[in-house]
Amino acid sequence: MRFLLLMAFLVTGLCTFAQDLEETPPATEKDFVRFCMEVYKRVRTSPIKSKEEGETLLEIARERRWPFGEVWLILARSHWYLGDYNDSREYFRAALDSYEKKDDKDGMARAWEGLGMVQWRLGNFPGANKYLFESLNVREAHQDSLGLIDNYYWLGVLQADLGSYKEARDYYHKALYLAQVLGEVHREADIFNVIGRTWRKQGVYEKALQAHAVSAPIYEALKDSLGLSDYYNNVGSIYRRQGRYNDALAQFFNALYIQEKLLDKEGLADGYNDIGTTLMQKGDFEGAIKYLELGLKTAREIYLLDDVRYAYKSLASVYDSLGNYQLAFEYHKLFTQVKDSIYALTNNDIINQQRFDYEWQKAHEAREKEEEIRRERARNFILIVIGLLALAGGAVAFFFWQNRLNARINRQLEAKNILIDLQRDRAEKLLLNILPEEIANELKSNASGKVKARSYSSVTVMFVDFKGFTQISEVLSPRDLVSELHFCFRNFDEIVDSYGIEKIKTIGDAYMCAGGLPAEDNEHARKTVRAAMEIQRFMESYKADRIQMGQPYFEARIGVHSGPVVAGVVGSRKFAYDIWGDTVNTAARMESAGEVGKVNISSSTYKLVKDLCICTHRGKVHAKNKGDIEMYFVDWTM
Repeated sequence: MRFLLLMAFLVTGLCTFAQDLEETPPATEKDFVRFCMEVYKRVRTSPIKSKEEGETLLEIARERRWPFGEVWLILARSHWYLGDYNDSREYFRAALDSYEKKDDKDGMARAWEGLGMVQWRLGNFPGANKYLFESLNVREAHQDSLGLIDNYYWLGVLQADLGSYKEARDYYHKALYLAQVLGEVHREADIFNVIGRTWRKQGVYEKALQAHAVSAPIYEALKDSLGLSDYYNNVGSIYRRQGRYNDALAQFFNALYIQEKLLDKEGLADGYNDIGTTLMQKGDFEGAIKYLELGLKTAREIYLLDDVRYAYKSLASVYDSLGNYQLAFEYHKLFTQVKDSIYALTNNDIINQQRFDYEWQKAHEAREKEEEIRRERARNFILIVIGLLALAGGAVAFFFWQNRLNARINRQLEAKNILIDLQRDRAEKLLLNILPEEIANELKSNASGKVKARSYSSVTVMFVDFKGFTQISEVLSPRDLVSELHFCFRNFDEIVDSYGIEKIKTIGDAYMCAGGLPAEDNEHARKTVRAAMEIQRFMESYKADRIQMGQPYFEARIGVHSGPVVAGVVGSRKFAYDIWGDTVNTAARMESAGEVGKVNISSSTYKLVKDLCICTHRGKVHAKNKGDIEMYFVDWTM
């Protein structure tokens, strides 16, 4: 009965809301926020409709200067469910920026959770873990039980994908307990679905089917098509592993019908790959190639590295079975390259360290609370004793008064010590904002206050520069100009940080960073090129938003070059970590010789990434003070 009532409520609400938005736009900001919340609640069950309504709400917000945060979240979630992860990420970032300006902790937690979801789908597990813990800390501090369900759910999914099944189940049980206490049946279904998926990965098929059997009737009652398609896919995967190929195909095609209807690109990539693999195992190699190539094409469009890897591996097996060993070898080589790139990003040590830091922080807070309770009890006991002994006479009272005075002096000293500790912590955080942690630690430990310069035989340097900055600076006010630069550079910081690249400095409207230092990294070229491509995708999204608002916009040229540098700290009053060498100068020339919207790389960088990128050879291009240099535009990268 509970399911039927919920279903009736959702269907009635959907129809009424769609009509309201079309015929009667919200008259007040309060009504606007209510409309946004209603749309947000049903993004999952109707992502296409929600995306359209989000765009309408965005126009209303711009026209009436109402807050954008909720609208950005609607658009971010809609694009996520439709498999448009790059657009989704930009909308989540816009939401985070909006909520940070208002210091809205709940909104910031939702935006961080969304960014974690995007990074998970793009295969950047350390990045996903970082964002999810940011969200978890805020929600635990505010005792947001509903939000905690979602955080525990996603952290469980992340651990399961890393093969840490015990940790995954711990998170699932926390999420399930809260969902059942709060009567959140929809979330309960999702949790049972991922519990089933985790048992399947461990080969415990009976328990997996039992868990999925709990989720199916809830999805049906709530008319959750996306949940049902996920259920069909999961059950189909179990049947395939049991050798029940016809039953598996029936489940996969049930899911595919829903995914095509919803334009669910992520689901389509998974579905095509699952069908292709099942047909291969049945011996239908022609059909297998058809669906695996569809899966590969869809996964490439939305940068789903895990699905790309899966398609390559299956196509290698198909061609091997057909005796076409050349193609089998080529696909196996591509599979290995993508597999290595995924594992380079999903470093278990990073994930474990982040989880350790979080657990240590919580344990420390618990100890602090216990110590505070102990001190409070001690203070109360002393006051009671003083009160009793005061009856014994003035001499005894004076004795205890003296003790209290000493205690007060001690507390004042303790307060001053705490203040000194806080000031020291702030100073250390400020130092870490200026210098890399490794360099900051060396500087603090060195009595002379100096850091030795260090040579690096191979790093990759990136320059980003804005086109037409001078003209735009004449149109915008100084405050607006700085605000726009801050917005762009802040997003650049997030992107390079997620790849472990070190920001060196900004020079006016130019941004400089380098991969492979201060900690050496053999993957520096690949990571830097991927970050450069991501920055250009961000700039495309930024440009579209500014055009829609009728505002001037920046466009970027990016240049990348690899080679040796010298790095060190300069200055005694204002420290700065910098790099020097011909590699830096050449990277700057690569930027100036590039084109707007493009990533221009040198031949030395191309040699390091050619097996992981698709590039257009530009031939020899003249660069100021450098002569003719071989250059390439990056078109696509893993």
